[in-house]
Amino acid sequence: MYIVKGNPPNVGYVLAENSEWVLYEVVSKGDDWLNLKLVSKQPRQKANFWLAWSSKEKRFARTATARLLVEHYPEVEKWVQDALPARDLA
Repeated sequence: MYIVKGNPPNVGYVLAENSEWVLYEVVSKGDDWLNLKLVSKQPRQKANFWLAWSSKEKRFARTATARLLVEHYPEVEKWVQDALPARDLA
């Protein structure tokens, strides 16, 4: 079992940060999906989460990574949604 800290993306900018996590918006293609990377500052088994948020459907893409986030860190998933820009939640 590996315990590691997360790695920030090569391209993107910080949307939100707290004592344990950093949320990055990664440059998207301009479609209805906001591409995100959630990175842990603390060592964890799963320290990087690639996510996509649909501004049209108001939901995360249904991926294995998103399911892991909800299953293991439901409070972090809520924090990510709260941190999304108002333009993507309206």
